[in-house]
Order: sequence, then structure tokens, then C-alpha cells
Amino acid sequence: MKSYKEIRQWLYLETQGIHKGDVYFNIVYVLAILNGTPESIAFKSVETMALSMSRLKKEIKKAGTLIKTVPVNNIEFIKNANGETIDKHSAGIVDEGVEIISSTNLLNLLQFENKKRKRNQTKQNYPYQYITFGEIERKSDGNVFLSLLRTQYDIKGYGYPNGLLEKPSEPITPPSLNVLREKAKLIAQDDDQIIKIGPNEIAFGLRTNRPKHAELYLSPSLHDQLYNYYLSGQKYDLSNRKKSIDEIVKSTPKVTDYTIHNNLTDTWDMSSDDIAAMNNKLKRDVKNIAAQAKKIIKSVSDSEVHSKHELIEAQRRLASIRSLVKKAKEQNQIDSSIADQIDHLSNQY
Repeated sequence: MKSYKEIRQWLYLETQGIHKGDVYFNIVYVLAILNGTPESIAFKSVETMALSMSRLKKEIKKAGTLIKTVPVNNIEFIKNANGETIDKHSAGIVDEGVEIISSTNLLNLLQFENKKRKRNQTKQNYPYQYITFGEIERKSDGNVFLSLLRTQYDIKGYGYPNGLLEKPSEPITPPSLNVLREKAKLIAQDDDQIIKIGPNEIAFGLRTNRPKHAELYLSPSLHDQLYNYYLSGQKYDLSNRKKSIDEIVKSTPKVTDYTIHNNLTDTWDMSSDDIAAMNNKLKRDVKNIAAQAKKIIKSVSDSEVHSKHELIEAQRRLASIRSLVKKAKEQNQIDSSIADQIDHLSNQY
């Protein structure tokens, strides 16, 4: 019998032992709660804490909060009508197990965070405005830039999983920040695609957990290029597909294979040069077809990767819309029924 039962997504009830009846929160849900995030994404477009997963774990340690790791085979996950586990991401963490925090520990963590002193910024004019984790806007022209760390998060699939917490990607060899930095410099087309910004240049408002050092920020187009480069090269395993095509090219038969096999060499009114020319033409034609096939494979794969990325971005924007509508509703700036309709239409579930 399993010791934990999922009572709703990311919430678990302990069903055995001395702590029977205790409720636990999946750590990604804890991150969503601290960042003030809708449940459908792990980071919000406008949040108050700006915590990444790694920084969350540091905060948990500072607060003296305990993380409990539970093997996935010890959890009875909720299943859909087809008998499939809904939270495939959590159920797929086979080696490490699911990290959870008890409701008591979560309360301690929230109290620890609430006691933090708000950091007021005394400067009046900042060239950049903080938007969300790893994302800033340049006030002079409205251009958005994403930090190198945020780009790495997106490539790894840690940044904005969908409602089922399924990672959009799982590269075999995720790039380190150093590798990503060098690759960004290599493919950048102009100086404005990579900028270095210090925390004293960004208007954070009352947000806590700000960066302490200057960071590299990339333009959205460069961010997309890096995202597509790493995912199309690994997620879709293009090398194997191209290898298969190359093997077909190598195995293409020659005209002489048929003539010799069927004893037609002497009956054909063709010289050896003519046969050699036919062989070369056949070889060229097959190579040209193979080259076109490879081109199509890469084009389709890049397009699909970009579409996935656009979907993730759309999910974040929908969350931002819901946040703005909620705020307008609370301040009586929008009709309540219209606000509810917008919230329903923009909901990702």
C-alpha cells in the first residue's frame, strides 16, 4: 500500500504512519505560492518574490524548513479517465523522488519570508524596469531583454512548465552558463542583442531577492535562437535522422549491379563510360534528394520547437492578463462579469 495519496494536483495526503493525515505540498507548488503565481505555471509574468528553484531551496534552508523526498512508487497519483497519471512530471522523477514540504513547514517558510525587510530603492529614474524572473524592459524604447540564467532555465525546461508540469524539453546535455554565454556571443548579430546590466540600473519596486551582481541579458530574438539551437539539435535527434538518410545514399545500387547480376553487360549497346556516367548521375540525384530531405527535417523540427516556445510564452502572457484583470476588478476599474469572462477565457485549464 502506498504511503501518500495525491488529493489534488501537487497536494499529497499521508495515509500511513505517525504523520497520517498530514498534508504536503509539491516543491514546485511552494515556489508558485511564494512567487504569487497562478497554479498553471511555476513562474508568473508579474510576481513579488522573483525566486528561482535554486534560490527557493536556499530560502528554505535559511528558514530552517525541511524538504522531504518521497519515492514516486510511494505516491498514489490522480489518474484521468484513460487511467493515465495526470501529473506526469512528478511521476517521472524516478531517481530523485518527489520533493515535498508539509503544511506546517510551508507556514514557517511563509512567515520567514514575510518578516524580510522590504528593500526600498532611493533612486528616482532607472533605465530598466523589472518584469519577471530574468526579464527586464528598457524604458527608453520598450524593448524586452532576458537574462542568460533565464535563457538557460527555458532551455532546460525549468522555467514555465504547463498545467501538468511537463517540461517542454529535456536536452541530453544542457548547456552550462559559460557555454551558453560563448554561444550567444558567437551568434549575436549586433551589440544590442547582448547587454550587461547591473541591479542598480533596474527599478525593482518592493520586490525582494534581487540579483546582487551585473548580469548578461539577451534580446528575445537571440534567446529564441539559442532555445531553438539546443532543442532542435537534441530534443528531435536530427543527427540520427540524417544518419539514416546518409545510409540510404551509401546503399544506392549502381547500374552495373543490375547488368552484371542479370548478365546484360554484353547485350547492352553501351560503353563502360556510358555506364559510369549513368552511375554518377544516379548518385548525384540521390544525394540531391537526400540534401532536400535533411533540409525539410531541420525546417520542420525548428518550426515545431519554435511553436512550443511560443506556446510557453502565450501561457505566461495569459497569466499576466489574468493578474491585471484581477487587479482591475479589485479596484473596481472593470465590470465584475466582464472580468470573470476574461479570466475564464484566458485560463489554461
